[in-house]
Amino acid sequence: MIRFTGLFLARMAACLLLLGACGAGFEAYPAPEVRAPFLDAPGEFDLQGNLGVDGRPVLLNLWASWCAPCKAEMPALDEASRQRPDVAFVGIAVLDRESEAREFLEEVPVSFPIALDRDGSVAELLGINGLPVTLIIDTAGMVIDEHRGPLDLDAISDLLPKPS
Repeated sequence: MIRFTGLFLARMAACLLLLGACGAGFEAYPAPEVRAPFLDAPGEFDLQGNLGVDGRPVLLNLWASWCAPCKAEMPALDEASRQRPDVAFVGIAVLDRESEAREFLEEVPVSFPIALDRDGSVAELLGINGLPVTLIIDTAGMVIDEHRGPLDLDAISDLLPKPS
């Protein structure tokens, strides 16, 4: 018969309370209207318009040229975008000047479109207060997952919906 000490039971209770306070998982929410001008293309990124026309889920990565973790994760994001053409990858440079974003992308080029959030309004709309942040938006316009902090290729694969 297994006997549990009082200390063990107290620690287990504390862990369960903490898990309960944090929630069992991510709760999806409707994506807000996100619009930002493209860096190297005419027009602007329009999340809702993209979902309506493109029909693919979206991986939306918010980053900045001055953010070292953002720079570290960018090659993995680019590789994932090449591996998963069934997902639309879009990057948004937050609180960056156009020239700084371009310099960053010369050092760490990507094959997916990049938009600019010059004044931080997109980040504010999304409730972002640190970078990098990656959101997964399904075809119904729901944010179904998010990750705060840098990602590697395996973590990106885990975030993305499974191919149908």
